[in-house]
Amino acid sequence: MIRPIVRARTAFACLLAVTLFACSELPTGLVEVPPMVAPPTSVGTFNGMIRLGQVPEATEIHAGGTDGFTVQDRVTGETLIGGTSESATITFSVTTTPAKTSWRLHVLCGNEVERDAKLAHAKQWNYDTYMFFNGECWMVYIGDFSIATSTVTERSMFRTFAVHRQVAKSGDPWVQVTTMAASEGFRIEIGDKVVMSPNLVVVVPAAGRATVSEQPVEGVIEVFRNAAGTLTAVNELPLEKYLGGVVPLVLPPDLYGAEEAQKAQAILERTRALRHRGLRAAQGFDFLPGEIQAYGGPAVENAISDAAIAATEGVVATFDGQLMDTPYHPASGGWTANSEDVFDATVPYLRGVVDHDLPPGLEHLTMLAFSLFASTDLKSIATNENGVWSKFHRWRVDWTKAEMAEAVGGAFGVTVNEVTDVRVVDRAEYGRVRRLEVDTDAGTLVAYGNDIRAKLRYRNIDGDWRPLSSTLIFVVPLTSDGIVTGWRIYGGGLGHGVGLSQASAVALAASGSDHVAILQKYYTGVVLEER
Repeated sequence: MIRPIVRARTAFACLLAVTLFACSELPTGLVEVPPMVAPPTSVGTFNGMIRLGQVPEATEIHAGGTDGFTVQDRVTGETLIGGTSESATITFSVTTTPAKTSWRLHVLCGNEVERDAKLAHAKQWNYDTYMFFNGECWMVYIGDFSIATSTVTERSMFRTFAVHRQVAKSGDPWVQVTTMAASEGFRIEIGDKVVMSPNLVVVVPAAGRATVSEQPVEGVIEVFRNAAGTLTAVNELPLEKYLGGVVPLVLPPDLYGAEEAQKAQAILERTRALRHRGLRAAQGFDFLPGEIQAYGGPAVENAISDAAIAATEGVVATFDGQLMDTPYHPASGGWTANSEDVFDATVPYLRGVVDHDLPPGLEHLTMLAFSLFASTDLKSIATNENGVWSKFHRWRVDWTKAEMAEAVGGAFGVTVNEVTDVRVVDRAEYGRVRRLEVDTDAGTLVAYGNDIRAKLRYRNIDGDWRPLSSTLIFVVPLTSDGIVTGWRIYGGGLGHGVGLSQASAVALAASGSDHVAILQKYYTGVVLEER
């Protein structure tokens, strides 16, 4: 079913207060997810399940259940063994046993060229051939006669014909060769009980949840042998259950519980997960936990987020019939950005918007307006406060000349002793800086787009180097008696600025907008499909 987007609302009185003047405190928890424009190739028809590479590579896997479990043969479905509170230790075992001892005619001890010639000659006469390298030369044998049943006459006649055909020499000896049989499979050990399976296995909870490496997970745990010859443990679980471990982490419902904002976030995360399905198909799973979006598993599940996930079950965001890239960020600072103004690619549905209740345009985007409300000094913010959105709506940060030299020198990987100028060279349509230049004794250092944040670092109150909060900035020199002593940046927002602004989405929901209108505001031309 196609669910078309309806027209967005145009007046957000509450949003004006929250977004423009930051008068409302929104606590920690918001994150940013950058765009990833080129989608990976999905694998097969979607069956409702997501495969997480819970343990990508290990020599042994520990898996079980919180309330009992069984280990089953994944191919046949047979139950192999069960357990209660303990875990199963799963390894891959290869054992060899003597299979038989035969008489074989030893016809060569030689180099590779001689080996290949002997093998080719023997195969012309349809002789069975065997070879191995003994550390000094290649040993080649022909024939295979039972120790128990073959006779001397039978073997003598075989050698006579081989000599006549110049495959062997009259003095070539008969030797007894013992061949070994190898058996391999999965070894599952629970306490003093051990079973083997030739096929990959799956750990299924009897009740409660499965566990892997002592961590509870939704769904089941599949264990198989990977291309490296070690083991991989994949957590296979329903997509909707997977989202229960994502949405509460990226939009914490105890702080941002607005129902429609939660629904919008659920759709973004569902779309992102499906778009990246098969990202690591060569390794036997879709992606790693936390690789494409934050993931906390069952431990973070919340009734508010679960309700939003259930209310939008199966709904994804599309553009021209394709799953959309769905980047988002904590706070826009008043304007979001076109994708190409922050990252490289131009994406038609990632267009900048005026993120407050003002007429379109940048007449209010002035250094004076930013400086008047720049109440937060970034250097006073601790590392773990990076999600306190209201502190980042309008902010400032100062560098002395020495601090700027240290900051840019480390970020650019060059030795900088002196900085003489920091200037904005190019500003995008919605205010974010596209090109910034820093004149130094090591030359002019240039940063573009979102990389400007990493290149203009500052030390916070913890002494940690932090990237600049956004590129919605103005740069001014600090002077004393007409001499430049450092620089100040006035900035707005937190994150790259592309796609949905989470803080504004919460404000929109609080003002009465539904999740459809919220998504339509930030993703131009979006269509919601129930798949």
